Amino acid sequence: MLRHLPVFTLFILALMCLSVGKTELCINEGVEFDTEFASIGEPLFAVCPLNFLLNENMNVTWIRNDTQTEITSDRQERVHQDQNILKFVPADLNDSGFYQCILRNSTYCIKKIVRVEVFKNDDALCYKDSVKFLRKAKPPLFTIQCPKQDIYGNYKNMSVRWFKVPFI
Repeated sequence: MLRHLPVFTLFILALMCLSVGKTELCINEGVEFDTEFASIGEPLFAVCPLNFLLNENMNVTWIRNDTQTEITSDRQERVHQDQNILKFVPADLNDSGFYQCILRNSTYCIKKIVRVEVFKNDDALCYKDSVKFLRKAKPPLFTIQCPKQDIYGNYKNMSVRWFKVPFI
């Protein structure tokens, strides 16, 4: 019986190495082009840029890149993940950084990094000049849509305020 113990131990170690190797073989899609911006104290919802690949067989994990800390799904926490959305309620300057969205199932793993920038408004302004949302209204509609409003849509007391700011 003891003679089989080394073989069994090697088998267990091989299985552990295979499972570790599987997570290391995650396809790295690099950094998302768009940065997620928010002012201090505002909520910020960052949608996983791999959302188009998400299906019911995939697990979503968010990780803060600099600490390799997995983000909790506990909705009582200020920063938490809600499936494919990383939520900062409210955002804080210390939240600025890079976050990995990882999708995986039993045979596939892919990850992409999202950059989050939380900023302080410019002095005497309710915005930061360098992160203005620039759009021009063009005929025939003359309307400007609020970007990403749909991900905040289930908040009943949400209000959107538009400000016209000087363009330099």
